[in-house]
Amino acid sequence: MDNLTIQSTTKPIDQFKLNSYVTKRQIYGFGITFSIIAVACVISNLIMILAIIRNRYRNMWTVTNYYIFNMALVDLLTGSIVIPCRTAQFAFLYWFLGRFLCVIHITVEKLLFCCSIYTLTLMAFARYQAIVNPLNSNYHFKGALWRLGVIWLLSIASCIPLIIHMPFQVYTLKRPYILSNHDCQPTFRSREESELYLRIYYALFMFFAFFLPLIIISYCYFKIYQTLRNRKRDSTLKSTMKNYSKSIKRTNRKVIHMLLTITVLFFISWFPHNFSIILLNVAGLNKVWIKSYKDYLSYINIGQTGKVLSYLNSCQNFFVCLIFNKSFQDAIADILTLGYYKRTESLFSYQASNLSSTHRVNDHAELTRNESLPEKNPLGSDAPTHV
Repeated sequence: MDNLTIQSTTKPIDQFKLNSYVTKRQIYGFGITFSIIAVACVISNLIMILAIIRNRYRNMWTVTNYYIFNMALVDLLTGSIVIPCRTAQFAFLYWFLGRFLCVIHITVEKLLFCCSIYTLTLMAFARYQAIVNPLNSNYHFKGALWRLGVIWLLSIASCIPLIIHMPFQVYTLKRPYILSNHDCQPTFRSREESELYLRIYYALFMFFAFFLPLIIISYCYFKIYQTLRNRKRDSTLKSTMKNYSKSIKRTNRKVIHMLLTITVLFFISWFPHNFSIILLNVAGLNKVWIKSYKDYLSYINIGQTGKVLSYLNSCQNFFVCLIFNKSFQDAIADILTLGYYKRTESLFSYQASNLSSTHRVNDHAELTRNESLPEKNPLGSDAPTHV
C-alpha cells in the first residue's frame, strides 16, 4: 500500500462536484460529445461483430475479416470502458471511480491503441505478402489467429510501465489550475520524477506505437502500388491477367481500398492528439505556454478536441466496411432488419431459380417439338428433296 497516499482533509468531499477549473460550456460540450461517440461506438462495433459471427457461411470468415473483427472488438472496448472513464475524469472535479478503474482505464487506452495500430500494420503486411511476394505468403486462418495473439501480447507489454507506476494518488498542487485534487494520474515518490518518467515513456511509446508502424504501413502500401503498376506495364503479364477473373480483380481492388481507407482515417484521427502529447507533455511546452487561466482553457480545448477526433475513429470502420464490402452490407442489413433481409433475399433467389428452371423446361420442350416436326423444303412441297 506504499503507492496509495491519502491526504487528510477537514471538509467533506463532494465526489460528484463538477470540475471547477474549466467552464460549464466545456463540460457540457465535450461531455455530451463524448457520450454520443461512446454510444455510437458501442452500437456500430457490436453490429460489426455480430455480422461476422452470425454469417460463417457467407464469405465473412476470411483472414481480412478476422483482423477487422479484432479492430471492432478494440473499438467496442474503447467505447464501453475508455470513453466513459475519460468523460468522468474531465467533467468531475474528483476521481470517484476508485483505484481499480484509475489503473485500468489509462492502461487499457494505451493497450487498445497499440492493438489497433499493430492490427493495421499486420493487415498491410499481409496484403503486401499476398501481392508482392505471393509465393511466400502464409495467408491462412491459424496463422492469422497466431499473429493476433502476438499483437495482444505486444500491446500488453507496452502498458506494463504504466501498470507498475499507476497508483491512485491524492495530492494538492501549488497551481491548482494545472490539475485538480484527487486526480487519477501516474504519480510516485515526487512530482518531478513522475514528469520525467512520463516524458521518457511517452517518447518511446510514440516511436514504437505510432511512427514506426506508420513507416512500415507506408512502405507496404507503396510497394503494393509499385507492384500493381509494374504488372500493368508488363506485356508478358497482360496476357496472363486476361484469364484472371474480373470479379476477383474487382474484389481485391475493393479490399485494398477498404484497408487503405481504414488506415488513412486512423492516422488522420489520431495524429492531432499524439502530436499535442509530443509537444505539450514530451517537449514540455505546457509549462512554457500555460501562464494564465485563459491559457489553461485553451490547453484544455486543444487536448479534448484531439481526444474527440481520436475517439471518432472507433466509429469509422463500420461505415468504411459498409461502403466497400458487399458481404458486410448484406450481413448488417440482415441484423438491422432482424433477419427479414435474408428471408427476402432467399425468397427472391428461390423465385429466380424457379423462373430460370421454368425457362429451361420451356426451351427444352420447344426444342423437342421442333425436332419432331418434318423438315420443310424451301423450294416447295412438290419439289424433290434430293438432287
